[in-house]
Amino acid sequence: MRRVIEVIFCIFAGVFLFGVIAIAFQVIGEDSPNKASIIGGILGMIGGAIGALGAYIVATYQMNKQFEYEKKKEEALKITQIKKTLKKLQLLNEFAKRFVNSFEVEFNKPYSEELSYKLKSSETSISWISNSVNDVNDELLNEGFMLDYIRFNHFINHIYNEIISFNKLPEEQKPHNLAGFFNELSSLEESLNSFDQYIKEQLEELKV
Repeated sequence: MRRVIEVIFCIFAGVFLFGVIAIAFQVIGEDSPNKASIIGGILGMIGGAIGALGAYIVATYQMNKQFEYEKKKEEALKITQIKKTLKKLQLLNEFAKRFVNSFEVEFNKPYSEELSYKLKSSETSISWISNSVNDVNDELLNEGFMLDYIRFNHFINHIYNEIISFNKLPEEQKPHNLAGFFNELSSLEESLNSFDQYIKEQLEELKV
């Protein structure tokens, strides 16, 4: 834009000098019937060129402003979509945390038939959480968030696989594997808490 202004200034300076020369030519030069017409025609052409250039500059400026507006609008829409996706992941993470925490209260006890039944029943809940995480539209996320989504997806599916694998064990092996099963869930709980803190920080930054 600065270069355009400089060009306009040079043109006006040229017109001004031409006008001075034309006036001097009109006053000093030999009288001629065509002299005034020629000078007027030249000045008219220059004026028309300046007008066309001015219209071009105004149109270019408006196009640039429109482009900037559309770009900002697109960026704002993208941020809004990222926020919605992150909030959905945050909610699913909260469901997963509650699910894992419930094991410490309801299932962390000596193995029994009742415990076996509850563990099998829990497959429905973790399956729903896992499927919901898998169905998240990760195309709305940029590259940085994409990697974190993949990690979170891995955590959830790992919990699902741990429960399915434990429930498929022969009944006589389950009491011996129960402690290791709960230890694995505890380590995954730490990952879920870490992800929850990460999501909160990212949503806070997107408010700016």
